[in-house]
Amino acid sequence: MIMAQQDDDIADESAASVDVDDVLDAVDEPSIPSPPPTTQPPPPSQDLPSTSQ
Repeated sequence: MIMAQQDDDIADESAASVDVDDVLDAVDEPSIPSPPPTTQPPPPSQDLPSTSQ
């Protein structure tokens, strides 16, 4: 029983270290940069005669 618990702990620790390595590998690997957010162009100005004059 006690040995089985220790084995589980060792397995958990190795799994945690693998997760950290995967994260570091993902950071080191070049990835396709996400495209910049598209900004909407300003609405075209309408040349309407001003009626306030």
